[in-house]
Amino acid sequence: MSAKRKTAANVFALMVTEYEYLTTQIGLKCIGIAGDAAGDERKARLDMLREHPNLLIADCWAHQICLILGDYVRANPKIAEVIDSAVEVVKWFNNHSYALGIFQKEQRETYGGKEWCLIMPVITRWTAYFASFDRLLKLRKALQVTAIKHEQELISALGTSAPARKKLKARRVLARIKDDSWWKKLVVIKTHFEPLAIAINVTQGANSRCDQVSFLLAKLYHSYSNLRQADCDHPESSMTEEEHPVTSILESIEKRWRKADQDLHIAAFFLNPFINNQLLDSDVIPISMMMGILRRLYMRVFEAEEVPSDFMISVYHYGEREGIFSKDAWNIEQLRKPLAEQDGTTDPIIMWKLLPKKNPLARLAILILSFVPNSTNTERLFTTVTDTKSKKRNRLRTEKLRKIVFVKLELRRQQAVEGTARARLKRHFGNDSTGAVTTPFISDESGSRIEEEDIVQAIEEGGAESETDEEDMAGTTADLRNDTGVPSETPASAADMSARSFVVVAREWEEQASMEDQDVDDTELDERGIKVTEHVTYGAGTPCRVRLYFGQPKLFDIAELFNFSMETGWDEFWFQGVKKYEEEALFYELLTSLDDREDKEIVSVTAPLPHIELPMVHHILVASYTDAVYTLAFDPVQPSLTLVSSTTVGHHPSWITPHPTDSSVVFTGLEQADGRVVVLKYDAAGKGVVIGAISSGGKDPAALLASKDTLFVGNYSSGTILTTPLLPTPPYVSNSRSALGQFTGAGPNDERQEASHPHQVVLIPEREELLVPDLGADRTWRFKRDNEEHDWTMVGSVLYEPGDGPRHVAFKGALPARVSLIFSSHGRSRRHPVHALRAHEP
Repeated sequence: MSAKRKTAANVFALMVTEYEYLTTQIGLKCIGIAGDAAGDERKARLDMLREHPNLLIADCWAHQICLILGDYVRANPKIAEVIDSAVEVVKWFNNHSYALGIFQKEQRETYGGKEWCLIMPVITRWTAYFASFDRLLKLRKALQVTAIKHEQELISALGTSAPARKKLKARRVLARIKDDSWWKKLVVIKTHFEPLAIAINVTQGANSRCDQVSFLLAKLYHSYSNLRQADCDHPESSMTEEEHPVTSILESIEKRWRKADQDLHIAAFFLNPFINNQLLDSDVIPISMMMGILRRLYMRVFEAEEVPSDFMISVYHYGEREGIFSKDAWNIEQLRKPLAEQDGTTDPIIMWKLLPKKNPLARLAILILSFVPNSTNTERLFTTVTDTKSKKRNRLRTEKLRKIVFVKLELRRQQAVEGTARARLKRHFGNDSTGAVTTPFISDESGSRIEEEDIVQAIEEGGAESETDEEDMAGTTADLRNDTGVPSETPASAADMSARSFVVVAREWEEQASMEDQDVDDTELDERGIKVTEHVTYGAGTPCRVRLYFGQPKLFDIAELFNFSMETGWDEFWFQGVKKYEEEALFYELLTSLDDREDKEIVSVTAPLPHIELPMVHHILVASYTDAVYTLAFDPVQPSLTLVSSTTVGHHPSWITPHPTDSSVVFTGLEQADGRVVVLKYDAAGKGVVIGAISSGGKDPAALLASKDTLFVGNYSSGTILTTPLLPTPPYVSNSRSALGQFTGAGPNDERQEASHPHQVVLIPEREELLVPDLGADRTWRFKRDNEEHDWTMVGSVLYEPGDGPRHVAFKGALPARVSLIFSSHGRSRRHPVHALRAHEP
């Protein structure tokens, strides 16, 4: 805290003072500096680099992700207006208790007794807006039912004396909800926002690393490239790649990657032992080039004239996983799960610390992977400073304030590690939606969830930002669009707009992205022997100058650096971000309940309401003997069936089974000699991505079934049924397998019945029994589950006529139950309602 102006020279002086304090008085080793990418702070960092060439320098990558969003919104300005129109829908329902009560009633009828709140972005983070319209899309059907069935009732509930502008707003909101084209815009925006929302939840972590940044940039580039290609290749699309909205994101990713210290980020990626070089393109960056990168970094950070004699051979052995880095000597996969943190990831530094301390590559890896390329911890510290030095404690001297803040942060860190931090509130929804329950804070050895505790404490101490009554406000920027044909209202004041409008939030990121395009004057960096090479790069926005430090011979593009043909390995940190976003969404939900519902009585709608089924477009997944799973859109009103997208998965994905609880996840089997089971996840637009794959344990897995806790896999050519446990988190499948047994038998059809061929798995939950029709053996095998051991045991079979070759069967009724042959090897449908399933058939 200082009364001096924030200039590069003054910031540099403060950095020098802090650096000397850390290194001389406290005795710490300062390994690097991270901060904003533009302005005086960046100039000061570069001056520090000139004075101390051993320092690692990085832009704050949490901020960089926001600037990527800024480039996207700058190239697509209408997006902010669509988001504001979604926020207006949320506001209107949350501020009208009668409408909210009807909407909750429709939710319970539509979603089997469940209900969720509409999230209001009560704090000015762009992820809060994403969570808001993400929840809106989730509740689309219930919202449209409410708007169609109760439009006149909702408008009448405003009262006969209500001003005309209130009724106009109600009509506009309800008309927007019924407008399918408006929902399609929200789906597109969600598809574009979601990867960035996931990525920022990793890059802003307290223990974020450079390898995570490199990985996430590659993942983002790969995801958006595939999205753009799929859209441009669509038969009904006339859009070019240059015209696609996400092109600005791809250009922004490349631009910010080119401005980064690529030696640092590539080395960190390579030095993560769980990744190594498997996702890098070996033709672009072979092991010899990696040796050069690591050699430059070692000499730089340890201020050495040359690397140790065993350094290069260590790099080679590590890249080839030989010697002390072999699986026998360094079995990191076996230690990965036991040492995993709360979010499921394992800190690679732990693995490097298992090696001898004198190993030069281990020393370099620990240092590189210890560097946190964001400034979010410092920003949290500033927040704590402003909370501590309040109006009542405005005479605290800087040194005393600093000590108080550091003690407070250290206590909070210890509480997070020990699991003794204050329990956070978790909203409880149901028929009684006015209460809240607490969930215990789980021990977190890494301290990676400290940021969440900071947020909760800030809200508890400062309170959620209050909102004036919606009906006393005029409108938002979205009102001016008049996209529903209803007359607009008078624009709101600038103060009201800035409090809630995403247009204002987006404009701030656009301005920062534009400022960051103007590189600072760093032409004097070569005074201390640091080689500086100019390179002009063109991306989203103004062309910017890029410097290549420390003799780095060239710049790599994200597009060329990584091997995107690899089908697996791209979700290393992705699910960590997904999980953190889900926790963040729960937090925004809690803020909404505190801000919008605290003083409101929710009207209970008890009158019976007739059920109306809306004409919705349904997505159908189709697998076939190709290399992809196809998404078709079925519109029952038209009627029409159109191709939406296709997801390449591998050879002949012939069978699909859904996840038992998550409707966005499906499993498919690849019918090949080395059978595979692939896991796919779909978004609201029907576009899927592969999130995992395991071996099927046999040949040609043609039958799959996902039950509550088990995935059953039938290998057609091997004559086996195997089980693997379903995991609660992605990728949902485990490499652990158990076999139900090897089937035997043959039939008269030599072409199809030369051996046993299990073709389907049918579960009868109430009997805890499995039916497996065997095309080759002319039988349906029966298995029962042991109540104590939970193992499946064969208890008999249903025999068919020779040559019938059952492919699919159906089960009906309680005892005496019967099983019917639905489709046989003859290629025609048949029913045989003659086979009673006895409790114990021999």
